[in-house]
Amino acid sequence: DENRLAVAAEVDNPMQWAVCTARSLADTFVWDNLLTDDRLDENGDFRRLLQEAPGVLQNSACLGWIAEEDELVDDIGEFGDRIQAVLEEICEMTRDMTHGEYREYNSRTAFRTKILTESLGVIGVMTLLLDFAGVDILRIGQMPRLKSDFDDEKLSSIAKFVGINSAIG
Repeated sequence: DENRLAVAAEVDNPMQWAVCTARSLADTFVWDNLLTDDRLDENGDFRRLLQEAPGVLQNSACLGWIAEEDELVDDIGEFGDRIQAVLEEICEMTRDMTHGEYREYNSRTAFRTKILTESLGVIGVMTLLLDFAGVDILRIGQMPRLKSDFDDEKLSSIAKFVGINSAIG
Protein backbone atom coordinates (compact mmCIF):
# COMPACT_ATOMS: atom_id res chain seq x y z
CA ASP A 1 0.00 0.00 0.00
CA GLU A 2 1.57 3.31 -1.07
CA ASN A 3 -0.09 5.09 1.86
CA ARG A 4 1.55 2.96 4.55
CA LEU A 5 5.11 2.74 5.78
CA ALA A 6 6.26 -0.13 7.98
CA VAL A 7 9.49 0.17 9.94
CA ALA A 8 10.86 -2.68 12.03
CA ALA A 9 13.88 -3.16 14.25
CA GLU A 10 15.29 -6.07 16.22
CA VAL A 11 16.68 -4.51 19.37
CA ASP A 12 17.77 -5.06 22.96
CA ASN A 13 16.87 -1.72 24.55
CA PRO A 14 14.75 1.42 24.09
CA MET A 15 17.63 3.56 22.82
CA GLN A 16 18.40 1.08 20.05
CA TRP A 17 14.73 0.97 19.16
CA ALA A 18 14.46 4.75 19.02
CA VAL A 19 17.63 5.22 16.95
CA CYS A 20 16.66 2.48 14.48
CA THR A 21 13.12 3.85 14.15
CA ALA A 22 14.33 7.43 13.67
CA ARG A 23 16.82 6.32 11.01
CA SER A 24 14.17 4.29 9.19
CA LEU A 25 11.53 7.01 9.26
CA ALA A 26 13.94 9.68 8.02
CA ASP A 27 15.67 7.51 5.43
CA THR A 28 16.25 9.09 2.02
CA PHE A 29 13.74 6.61 0.55
CA VAL A 30 11.03 8.24 2.67
CA TRP A 31 12.02 11.76 1.58
CA ASP A 32 12.35 10.78 -2.09
CA ASN A 33 9.21 8.65 -2.38
CA LEU A 34 6.74 9.54 0.37
CA LEU A 35 7.41 13.17 1.27
CA THR A 36 7.17 14.48 -2.27
CA ASP A 37 5.79 17.91 -3.09
CA ASP A 38 2.83 16.28 -4.85
CA ARG A 39 1.89 14.13 -1.85
CA LEU A 40 2.27 17.00 0.60
CA ASP A 41 0.14 19.29 -1.60
CA GLU A 42 -2.46 16.61 -2.28
CA ASN A 43 -2.98 15.73 1.39
CA GLY A 44 -2.92 19.08 3.14
CA ASP A 45 -1.43 22.49 3.62
CA PHE A 46 2.00 21.60 4.95
CA ARG A 47 4.07 23.10 2.13
CA ARG A 48 1.94 26.25 2.07
CA LEU A 49 2.33 26.63 5.83
CA LEU A 50 6.05 25.93 5.58
CA GLN A 51 6.42 28.70 3.00
CA GLU A 52 3.97 31.23 4.43
CA ALA A 53 3.85 30.59 8.17
CA PRO A 54 6.62 28.29 9.42
CA GLY A 55 6.19 29.72 12.91
CA VAL A 56 2.73 28.15 13.04
CA LEU A 57 4.28 24.74 12.37
CA GLN A 58 6.98 25.32 14.94
CA ASN A 59 4.68 26.53 17.71
CA SER A 60 1.36 24.80 17.07
CA ALA A 61 2.55 21.49 15.65
CA CYS A 62 5.74 21.42 17.79
CA LEU A 63 7.75 20.69 14.67
CA GLY A 64 11.34 20.54 15.84
CA TRP A 65 14.34 21.70 13.82
CA ILE A 66 12.19 24.01 11.71
CA ALA A 67 14.12 26.88 13.29
CA GLU A 68 17.86 27.12 13.60
CA GLU A 69 19.41 30.11 15.32
CA ASP A 70 16.15 32.05 14.88
CA GLU A 71 16.12 31.27 11.16
CA LEU A 72 12.96 29.45 10.10
CA VAL A 73 13.20 27.02 7.21
CA ASP A 74 10.67 27.56 4.43
CA ASP A 75 11.65 24.78 2.03
CA ILE A 76 10.97 21.04 2.42
CA GLY A 77 14.38 20.18 0.93
CA GLU A 78 16.19 22.36 3.44
CA PHE A 79 14.08 20.90 6.23
CA GLY A 80 15.03 17.40 5.08
CA ASP A 81 18.70 18.41 5.12
CA ARG A 82 18.33 19.56 8.72
CA ILE A 83 16.74 16.27 9.75
CA GLN A 84 19.53 14.35 7.96
CA ALA A 85 22.12 16.39 9.88
CA VAL A 86 20.39 15.52 13.15
CA LEU A 87 20.41 11.83 12.19
CA GLU A 88 24.12 11.98 11.39
CA GLU A 89 24.73 13.53 14.81
CA ILE A 90 22.66 10.80 16.49
CA CYS A 91 24.74 8.15 14.72
CA GLU A 92 27.98 9.87 15.75
CA MET A 93 26.79 10.10 19.36
CA THR A 94 25.89 6.40 19.28
CA ARG A 95 29.36 5.52 17.96
CA ASP A 96 30.98 7.69 20.63
CA MET A 97 28.96 6.01 23.36
CA THR A 98 29.97 2.58 22.04
CA HIS A 99 33.61 3.64 22.48
CA GLY A 100 33.02 4.91 26.01
CA GLU A 101 33.11 8.59 25.04
CA TYR A 102 30.32 10.70 26.52
CA ARG A 103 31.33 14.15 25.25
CA GLU A 104 30.25 16.94 27.60
CA TYR A 105 27.88 14.63 29.47
CA ASN A 106 29.11 13.41 32.82
CA SER A 107 27.79 9.88 32.53
CA ARG A 108 26.76 7.15 30.13
CA THR A 109 23.17 7.50 31.37
CA ALA A 110 23.06 11.24 30.62
CA PHE A 111 24.51 10.66 27.15
CA ARG A 112 22.05 7.81 26.43
CA THR A 113 19.23 10.12 27.51
CA LYS A 114 20.41 12.78 25.03
CA ILE A 115 20.55 10.21 22.21
CA LEU A 116 17.12 8.87 23.12
CA THR A 117 15.61 12.37 23.32
CA GLU A 118 17.01 13.39 19.92
CA SER A 119 15.82 10.13 18.36
CA LEU A 120 12.32 10.55 19.78
CA GLY A 121 12.31 14.09 18.40
CA VAL A 122 13.09 12.81 14.91
CA ILE A 123 10.41 10.13 15.28
CA GLY A 124 7.89 12.81 16.25
CA VAL A 125 8.80 15.13 13.39
CA MET A 126 8.77 12.35 10.82
CA THR A 127 5.46 10.98 12.12
CA LEU A 128 3.92 14.43 11.71
CA LEU A 129 5.40 14.95 8.24
CA LEU A 130 4.23 11.55 7.06
CA ASP A 131 0.78 12.31 8.45
CA PHE A 132 0.78 15.56 6.45
CA ALA A 133 1.62 13.44 3.39
CA GLY A 134 -1.23 11.00 4.08
CA VAL A 135 1.06 8.11 5.05
CA ASP A 136 0.20 5.78 7.94
CA ILE A 137 3.08 4.30 9.91
CA LEU A 138 3.42 0.83 11.38
CA ARG A 139 6.30 0.62 13.86
CA ILE A 140 7.50 -2.79 14.97
CA GLY A 141 10.08 -3.51 17.63
CA GLN A 142 11.24 -7.08 18.01
CA MET A 143 13.06 -8.07 21.18
CA PRO A 144 14.07 -11.72 20.79
CA ARG A 145 15.79 -11.95 24.19
CA LEU A 146 12.93 -10.32 26.09
CA LYS A 147 11.87 -13.35 28.14
CA SER A 148 15.28 -14.80 28.88
CA ASP A 149 17.52 -11.81 29.32
CA PHE A 150 15.56 -8.92 30.82
CA ASP A 151 15.19 -8.06 34.49
CA ASP A 152 12.31 -6.04 35.96
CA GLU A 153 14.13 -2.72 35.50
CA LYS A 154 14.71 -3.36 31.79
CA LEU A 155 11.12 -4.48 31.34
CA SER A 156 9.92 -1.31 33.05
CA SER A 157 12.05 0.91 30.81
CA ILE A 158 10.78 -0.91 27.72
CA ALA A 159 7.16 -0.51 28.84
CA LYS A 160 7.75 3.21 29.44
CA PHE A 161 9.34 3.58 26.01
CA VAL A 162 6.48 1.75 24.28
CA GLY A 163 4.05 4.15 25.98
CA ILE A 164 6.03 7.22 24.88
CA ASN A 165 6.48 5.84 21.37
CA SER A 166 2.75 5.12 21.10
CA ALA A 167 1.88 8.64 22.20
CA ILE A 168 3.98 10.08 19.38
CA GLY A 169 1.65 8.70 16.78
